[in-house]
Amino acid sequence: MHEYGIRSGQKTGFTIQNITLKNFSQAIFLDPGSSGGTIANATLTENIYGLQMSDADSNTVSESVVTGNSHTGIHMDADSEGNILDQNTVCDNAISDITNDGVNSGDDNTCSDVSNWNDDGASGCTFPCVPCSCVGATAQFVCGDAVTESCKLNCDLTSTGNCFTAGADRIVIDGDGFSITGDGTGNGVTIDAKSQVTVKNLTIHAFGRGASLSSAIACKLQDNTIHLNTDGIVLAANSSGNLVDGNTIQDNTGDGIRVEASANSNTISNNTTGGNSGDGFYFQSHAESTAR
Repeated sequence: MHEYGIRSGQKTGFTIQNITLKNFSQAIFLDPGSSGGTIANATLTENIYGLQMSDADSNTVSESVVTGNSHTGIHMDADSEGNILDQNTVCDNAISDITNDGVNSGDDNTCSDVSNWNDDGASGCTFPCVPCSCVGATAQFVCGDAVTESCKLNCDLTSTGNCFTAGADRIVIDGDGFSITGDGTGNGVTIDAKSQVTVKNLTIHAFGRGASLSSAIACKLQDNTIHLNTDGIVLAANSSGNLVDGNTIQDNTGDGIRVEASANSNTISNNTTGGNSGDGFYFQSHAESTAR
């Protein structure tokens, strides 16, 4: 591990921006005399220290991500004054997210564990760190939970057995491009006896079933990637009026999409299937649904 990613060397008026630094003892170190500098849109992760300021004054750190460092995210020593932290995300650092031993200020930051740091008008940071989860208005959901309100995923999740189960009608589970990964068992998403549930923008892989609908009414599976499961999507008995649209269902060891008997009036459209060991689309007898 190298000592420094970037060391300022007593410079003034410097700019550090649009950079990712990881696996350093100190990702960025501002030497004594470093002043009037700007650090913006930097990602400092998996270091020992993210950003260290030693007798460094009047610098601005903004819109940067300082996460997962094994000691402190941002440390400003007792001789560092007049520095501004603005709109940074400083989370999941082992000892402290922000330690402020000098006289410094900031606003609209996201952090949880601080020492002698308060954003303007706040205790600690303006916004708390949100754990890796599907984030709703009042709750966060992880694999194994019943999702009781609309939520948006903020990370990739892993699961033993079932991941998300719809726990209410009229909710949206938005993967936002992230993934859920199973252990080869259970369901990625389960919708059982619920109506008007939407699952979208989610990658689902390594489950027994990617998505399982049973007695589901007027639900939507849209724009998901479902692969490396046993079966991709299963519409079981008494599921009706559901829409399966715009999904990519590939490389599952069973069927891509299976519509079982008595699953009627469902619409399956604009999906891409390929590389499934079973059928791309399989309709059991008496399943009256439309594929196009």
